This record gives sequence, C-alpha cells and structure tokens, in this order.
Amino acid sequence: MTTRREFLWLSGATLLGCTALPAVAQTPPELNESIVASQLRALANSQLRRISHVPLILDAVKLQNRKTGAYSRDLIERLNGDWRREVYNMNRRTLIPAVMETPASYFLARAKELSGGLYTELILLDARGLTVALSELSALYWHGERARWREPYEGGLHGLWIGPYELNKATGVWQRQVSITVSDPSSLYPLGVLCAGVAVEKL
Repeated sequence: MTTRREFLWLSGATLLGCTALPAVAQTPPELNESIVASQLRALANSQLRRISHVPLILDAVKLQNRKTGAYSRDLIERLNGDWRREVYNMNRRTLIPAVMETPASYFLARAKELSGGLYTELILLDARGLTVALSELSALYWHGERARWREPYEGGLHGLWIGPYELNKATGVWQRQVSITVSDPSSLYPLGVLCAGVAVEKL
C-alpha cells in the first residue's frame, strides 16, 4: 500500500512548475487589473490544467461521480450540514476525514506547499459541486450553487472562472479564486471543477 509520504513525493515529482473571504470593493494597490487577469488566465491554462490532468486527480473525481450522481438535493444539503457541524466539532468527524485523508487530498496539499505561497488553497469538486479533495479544511462541502463551480462546469471543456479580489485579514494577503473545468482527456466530457485560491502578489 502506498503511504502518505510516498504520495507527497509523487506529487512533488509531477508538479514542476479555497478558504475564501468575502469580496471587497477595492482592489490591491499597485496592481494592474488587466495584467493580473492575464496572469491568472495563463496560470489556469498551464499549472492548473496540468494538475487537473494528473491521473490521481482524474480517478478521484470519476470515482466520486459514480457515487454522487444519484444523490438527491435533500441528501446533498444534509451532507453539507454534516460537514459544517464537523468543522466545529473535532471529536466527532467522519465525513471530513473521508475527504481529507485521501491520496488526492495529499496531492493537492503538496501542490499548495510546492507553490511557494502562490496557492492559498486547492479544491477538487465533482459533477454535483461536492468536494472530492482539498489541500486544507474548508467551511463548505457543497459548492454547487456558487460561481466557482457553476460557471466553469457549465462552460464545458475550457470552462474558466476568475473571482474578485479578496483580502485575507489574518495574513494581509490579497487573493483571487480561479476555477477550471476538469475534463476526461479521452472523451473531453466534463467531470468536475478544480478551484484554486491564488495570492495575486505572488504571480
């Protein structure tokens, strides 16, 4: 059986080169919007696309889609509620470990670590907007009603969404969320979404 350490090493060999806060009206000083937007699009179409094509990531989202495809809206909302309760109750967790203690989540955590502060979070979502894997704990399990999932997934093969500026008051880091469609390389069929929080001053 492959260990967590081995998966972290594998992710480092593959990767060569989202706790979002409320959007604010202003933009960071000394940052040009057109330049930042261009850099984020380039990042989405290079590093994030490569991450989305890693077999470990594709297998994880395909497997979850087979499980969640028949989920009712009531079940999805109940699971989202369970996740929220587990966020604040460390002694009674079952859903969170089932998502975070997986090879795909270890991979995303390693990708974030190797980015040198560029990524503030990485979240993999399935075809229903449910979390498949993530680099660190997020307050949400279901993202299906949010633009970060809806716009890229409905955009098809080259779906892309870039969110507004957000200021992390704890760290002082300005960030924006970038989401792309995760598609099957063979059929080109949309499988889910990869969302990244990006520290814009690290671009």
